[in-house]
Amino acid sequence: MEIFSILGQQSYIGEWWTLPMRTFELVRGEKPVEREVEPFQSEGKLEELLHSVPSLLLEEDVLIIGRQVGVDTGTLDLLGIDKYGNVVVFELKKGDSGSGSASEGSILSQPQEYAQALHWLTYEDLDDIFTEYSTEVGAKDWPGSDGLDGDSLLDAFESHFRTTLPQETFNQNQRMVIVAEEITDRTAANARYLRDEGLHLQCVEVQRFRLSTDADSSPVLVASTVVDYDEKRVQPREEDAITYPEINEAIVSRAFPAFKDVTHATSPEELFPGGFDHREPRMHSQHPEHPDAVRYALRVKPLEEGHVRLSIDVTSRGLELEEVDKTALTGRIRDATDCFEQRGFHVDQSRNTYRIVTAHWDVDSVADVRDEAFLDEVAGRYADLVTIGHETFVDT
Repeated sequence: MEIFSILGQQSYIGEWWTLPMRTFELVRGEKPVEREVEPFQSEGKLEELLHSVPSLLLEEDVLIIGRQVGVDTGTLDLLGIDKYGNVVVFELKKGDSGSGSASEGSILSQPQEYAQALHWLTYEDLDDIFTEYSTEVGAKDWPGSDGLDGDSLLDAFESHFRTTLPQETFNQNQRMVIVAEEITDRTAANARYLRDEGLHLQCVEVQRFRLSTDADSSPVLVASTVVDYDEKRVQPREEDAITYPEINEAIVSRAFPAFKDVTHATSPEELFPGGFDHREPRMHSQHPEHPDAVRYALRVKPLEEGHVRLSIDVTSRGLELEEVDKTALTGRIRDATDCFEQRGFHVDQSRNTYRIVTAHWDVDSVADVRDEAFLDEVAGRYADLVTIGHETFVDT
């Protein structure tokens, strides 16, 4: 008996993504008979299968260290560790990724909430999760317990990956994987956007096929990665590496006291509801008279682009706004050109969306960005940008 698959592919926004797979079996090597998709009986059955065969989850080796793990934001389905010591959260869904209780919003928001809760866990915390999981594997006779040799997570990691890591290098990154029988087009598009914004997010389809002419035939399992990213982004940070949360938060926390009152915020987190782990976080003022579409952006790219840049943007992206009069908003910004330029900012007279007002620093290395005096300088200018922006739009 021989099995082969025909996988349709289609170009979409510069990427390849999978269409429904057609699988055939060559009966006695002669007659091709199509195998039909046979849905899993329940989400629990899907979880049981993936727990016992974790190689279906990703095209890389993963050590499962938790099942139905309770965290502050809920209960995650499976928790793993990759070869770099990063945590990997698996959110499983029977059927397509946006159906039933898992809406298109929740199927992406849930693993993000789980990853956020796991962000603060130390090696000792992960070791506690692993110890509890190891006990449950023995007590409940769960299959798929390979790699659980040893009394600690470090022992199991060394046995599973044939290498070891310092305890302090665990959990440098939090990875999220959506696993469903079908990843919808909308889920895939949303996941790609979040991935490009800096989240370590992947989507995987796992389907079961059975020979259409024989209900008693053994099923065939097929797994395919629909949304992926380069492995380099989750490799351990080198000494010259930089993280968005680290530098973005350092700058904003220094600037916050200067614009706390004008933005009507009690903490920096209120101004950045999406957090600081983005390539270009944009501040959302809480002042009721400040236009929602006017944002204050921070972009720190010393290695990729050799610069640090502040800007005022006018954008409705990600906002539920019926209409944004960009011409009127950018007109008010340009009316304040003298105020901005007196404080050393450049006002572009042709742009209507991004980088209308900017401040720019050329930097050669991460060391330049980590310099305390430099951070103070950028934070001071960022405070000026926000303050002048509020003087422009808020009637004081």
